[in-house]
Amino acid sequence: MVNIDTNKIIIAMSGGVDSSVAAALLKERGR
Repeated sequence: MVNIDTNKIIIAMSGGVDSSVAAALLKERGR
């Protein structure tokens, strides 16, 4: 169960980073 919880946390963190990067790229392209 610990491994599953850890995977969920990693996925949530990586997903947040991907969203931030995507938003930053869109802002730069908007310029």
